[in-house]
Amino acid sequence: MDIEPGSIVRSRQGRDAGTFYVTLARLDERYLLLTDGRKRPVRRPKKKNIRHVEVVAPPPGPLKVWIEAGRRPSDGKILEVLLPFMEEVKEDGAQ
Repeated sequence: MDIEPGSIVRSRQGRDAGTFYVTLARLDERYLLLTDGRKRPVRRPKKKNIRHVEVVAPPPGPLKVWIEAGRRPSDGKILEVLLPFMEEVKEDGAQ
């Protein structure tokens, strides 16, 4: 699956391993700009090597349209999109 703006990804390496992010932009062949709406808000995205993330889901419709139009979604919208993924991990860990 290609990583495009709005894709939901999970960090595989680094201190943030396991953290879910929304892709804001692809800087070049090697790096992405990511946000999680909390530690890495939209105004201060994380630069991450593309090899250190895995795609979890394609971009949700409205989020993709916003990002492609050059509009930045709010941190609240980012959290809203990521919340189901974070809850799924919590449920799996409780078993």
